[in-house]
Formats: sequence, structure tokens, C-alpha cells
Amino acid sequence: KPDVRDRDGATPLISASMFGQEEIVRLLLKKGADVALTDNAGGTALGYAVESPMPDLAAMLIEAGADVNSADAAGETALMKAARAGNLDVVRLLLGKKAEIKSQRSDGQFALMIAAAYGHVDVARWLVDKGAPVDMTDNQGRSALMAAARGGSDEIVEYLLANRADPNLQATSGWTTVMLAAGQGHLSIV
Repeated sequence: KPDVRDRDGATPLISASMFGQEEIVRLLLKKGADVALTDNAGGTALGYAVESPMPDLAAMLIEAGADVNSADAAGETALMKAARAGNLDVVRLLLGKKAEIKSQRSDGQFALMIAAAYGHVDVARWLVDKGAPVDMTDNQGRSALMAAARGGSDEIVEYLLANRADPNLQATSGWTTVMLAAGQGHLSIV
């Protein structure tokens, strides 16, 4: 049975995708495993696959019908997960397959903000170049620029500013980009 589940709702396809087992994924798909099934947290095979640096694995799942815009229980999409992992090849693949660049998690965070927070310069640049809004904010009014400043990524901060990110935005807490950088001791950004 290719779609048997464990106590967390994971199927063999989800497990194989989670651990980057490309040949097993191929075999399970051939045996009719359902790419749309989710585990108890709403995670899909594609959602787990994009966290590994294996674009072929994600491509295989997409070709088998995986929804590139499916979100888990927290609202996180495959694009957001790939951005967090810094997987530029997977981000390119997902955007080429019409992943929604402006999707937001339940907390309002989005792919560009996540890439910026984790210091993934190439991913952040690619997202901006493909139309990610630089001044989009999460539910607390924080922007990608704020996330990059807090994380200490000088290069992302400079790139976002060069692409007209507003350094004067204030989060609902009142914090600004400079305040976040100062609070983390990032002198070069302040």
C-alpha cells in the first residue's frame, strides 16, 4: 500500500521526500502514491522535498501533480520552505511552475522575508528580481528589510535599499529597521 500512514499521518512518499530519497520517491510514484496527501501538520511530500538541496526531487513531485501553492497548517508553502533552506534552484523551479510569490503564512511572513531573515542573499535577490514586493509586511508590520537588518545581512539590506525598500517603516511595536539592527549589535547596518 503506497499510501499507508504512520501516527503523524506521514505516508511513505512523504517520508522518502523528507529524507531526499529520490529513487524511492520515483518507485512510490510509479506504484501510484498520492502526491496530494498531507500529514497531520498539513505537510506534503513537495513541502518536505524542497528543504533538501535536490531540485530533481521537487521537479519529479511537481511533474506527478504536486500543487506548488499548497500550504501546511501554518500557511507555509513550498516556496517559503525553499527560501528558508536557501535552495535557489528549487526557488527558481517553483516560480517557473507558478508558485505564488506573495503568499503569506498565518503570521504574515512571506518568502522574501524568510530568505532575508536567514541571510540567503541569492534567494532574496532572485525573489526581488521576479517581483516580490520589497515593502510587504507580516502581521506585525515587519518587512524583509527589517528581517535582514535583525539578522545582520549587510548584503541583503543594501540590495533591498537599492530596490527602494523603505527604511522608515515601523512595525506595530514601533520598531524600525535601524532599531532592530542596533538591538542585535549590527553596527555596519546602523
